[in-house]
Amino acid sequence: MILVIFTLVALLFYWIACRIKKSEKPVNLWANDSSEIKVTDIRAYNQACSRLLKVYALLLFGLGFLISTEHIVAIILGYLLIVFASLGVLICYTMIEGKWKK
Repeated sequence: MILVIFTLVALLFYWIACRIKKSEKPVNLWANDSSEIKVTDIRAYNQACSRLLKVYALLLFGLGFLISTEHIVAIILGYLLIVFASLGVLICYTMIEGKWKK
């Protein structure tokens, strides 16, 4: 059951990433931030954000397999890796935002 949930969440992130790549306006991945971000190259910025979310979706899908095992050590390690992967996404997005921000 947990693998199905992780797969659905990963597919959701992948779908969002595909939508971001086709967007004409620069996307803002921060929650509850309605201000429009100003970037120098919209297409490259959106492509980098899309790539970031696709990698995150693949990580979530892979970690779903690790968590769905019956070994307690693998489950704990999987949840810790999800935390560190999420922090990594935040750091990478901050770097992407800094690179293309006006």
